[in-house]
Amino acid sequence: MRPSTEVNSITWSEENKMFALGCEDGSLHLYKNNQPTPSKSFKRAQAIRNITLRALEKYHLLVTESNGKVHLLDVRKNKPLKILIPKESVNYVADCSTSHLIAASGDNGVIYIWDPRMHSKSKVVCLKGHEGAVSTLKFTKDMQVISGGDDGTIRTWSFAKAQQVGYFSDEKLGAIESLAISPDEEHMAVASGKKVILWSKDQSNTFAWSCNRIYRGHQAKVHCVAFLPNSLIASAGEDKDIHIFELDETATPIIFSGHTNTIVDLTTSSEASYESFNEIEIASANNDSTVRFWKIK
Repeated sequence: MRPSTEVNSITWSEENKMFALGCEDGSLHLYKNNQPTPSKSFKRAQAIRNITLRALEKYHLLVTESNGKVHLLDVRKNKPLKILIPKESVNYVADCSTSHLIAASGDNGVIYIWDPRMHSKSKVVCLKGHEGAVSTLKFTKDMQVISGGDDGTIRTWSFAKAQQVGYFSDEKLGAIESLAISPDEEHMAVASGKKVILWSKDQSNTFAWSCNRIYRGHQAKVHCVAFLPNSLIASAGEDKDIHIFELDETATPIIFSGHTNTIVDLTTSSEASYESFNEIEIASANNDSTVRFWKIK
């Protein structure tokens, strides 16, 4: 795919065979059934920073714009359902696959969690603890949020308790660009600087993690990381390559090259459903206005 402008974010839903991308010029493009041209295109007034297809509302697209606003769109009708609270400027949004909850974060270090079906701002849970911008968020299946930020800390938050329930930092961590949780939620991959740091859950402490590997194959800053089936991890960033490697160090990493500029986002069509190694497919987007698809063989 080659949109006419820089691509900032991509999202992929295997359930409804939909792939979407958000661009610097405010355009949103939706693709169905692996077609090379968009089935629908929309235009927003602001640059798109982050997009996510919702898990429980499969035709609803969460959109974060450069002005810090979060919008919820019905992609069947190009209909803005509402401007979502909170009113504060945010730059990242995450969807919970097991509930209607949404989490958002911005440069002020605050994490906001709310149900978009509730229209009152009093229903927003505000969680404070990070010292600086929160750059990445992920929900767990039990509706907890794991966050990483410029302060080099990873924190776990409980929506039910409205408080932080886990915290750790490590000398291996600098500012955190991205984090990913494995489908079984036993492992976490964190992008920090040129490194991808792999952690495993401490079985004796629900909220503790222990480092089991540092992957140092990249030559420049890593911007995005994702878990794939078969205990594989994908990472990419400013060195323009995608690296595929295992939790342990028994295999040589696979490296995909082809982009001509920084890779800003990557995703896979499924994080848990594939049974065959040969069926894993990855999509990547970068600043050369291209989206590329890769298949691991």
